[in-house]
Amino acid sequence: MSPWLVATVVLVALLALAGRLAFFSVKRNCPFVMARARIGEALAGLATVADGTEVCIVARDLAPLASSRAWATLLAAWVARGASVQYLVQRTDEDGLAVLRRIAAAKHPGLIELLVVKDEHLEDDVAVDASTHNFVIFNCPDQLWLEGRRAADDDFARDCEYVPHASGDERWGHRAYDFTLLRSCARAVDLAGG
Repeated sequence: MSPWLVATVVLVALLALAGRLAFFSVKRNCPFVMARARIGEALAGLATVADGTEVCIVARDLAPLASSRAWATLLAAWVARGASVQYLVQRTDEDGLAVLRRIAAAKHPGLIELLVVKDEHLEDDVAVDASTHNFVIFNCPDQLWLEGRRAADDDFARDCEYVPHASGDERWGHRAYDFTLLRSCARAVDLAGG
């Protein structure tokens, strides 16, 4: 085989490999869009959570936690890995609170914090928006889960999107600001009580 032919074959193989790697890295950085999803089932296959990951959840209530074994199991697994979770809701219910208390007691105490928006702030624009458009912010690694809308009586959210490497997405800063604003209008709930 001539040296030129060998060099050409090697060059073509390297270019094909580089193209394949570029294709998969672009695909990995793109958001995943779902018309309809359950948070626990969707994030189980998408989110990367490890020791030191901060998970900030904003939801209307704890109903998905109480009605979805997948969501409760996933949340427990994240805490068991050493992730810290701040779960911010507008209202609680006994079933969801019981599930969250079990997770907090069984895993590493202090890694789960429940925050409830104070009554006087429930009509604020950010709280009203968050009542139907739940979201999750992950720090380290930076990721984002956005729900277009969730009806009060539905386990499924509509128009969902998971964004890996989210700090490069313009919505990242907006949702982080929303979380900080809602957190300042919330009170902590004692999860050790029963």
